[in-house]
Amino acid sequence: MTEPTTEKQPAPGATPGPGANPGPAADQQEQGGAKPPTPGDEGSGLETALKAEREARKQAERDLKALKDQQQSGLTESERLAQRVAELEAANIAAERQALVLKIATETGLPPLWASRLQGTDETSLRADAEALKQTIPAQPPQPPTTVGGPQGAPTASRSPEEWVTTLRARRG
Repeated sequence: MTEPTTEKQPAPGATPGPGANPGPAADQQEQGGAKPPTPGDEGSGLETALKAEREARKQAERDLKALKDQQQSGLTESERLAQRVAELEAANIAAERQALVLKIATETGLPPLWASRLQGTDETSLRADAEALKQTIPAQPPQPPTTVGGPQGAPTASRSPEEWVTTLRARRG
């Protein structure tokens, strides 16, 4: 009967003694350095490092959100309300000015497309600018009605539908 032989495994991090079989890692080192692990290798440090990096990024995002929430909660209720009131007042001022600009443009006969070009802070300055801007717009002569159809009494766009029917009946006889 033979006795089982047990090989002593070196402790992690220990260097093998003289005459010991250092294994494939030593062969690779002797042949020009350690072979870097590839992502498909089991136990490769790359996958572990990638997972750790992703988890660290998620944690940093959570920390940033918590910090922003903490900063926002650091404001008192009255400070938050004052901030909201200031935002609403600015929006109200902008809306009132736009309504005034459109009113003045309509009253002075300025085309609506030109209303956004009006400059001024109050009604008097806006009205003066509207009048000055209106002077720079060339007057357009009235356009004659467009005719539809051909010569020989064909209906035109200026005729009503009843006139068209009367004209067509007169042609038939």
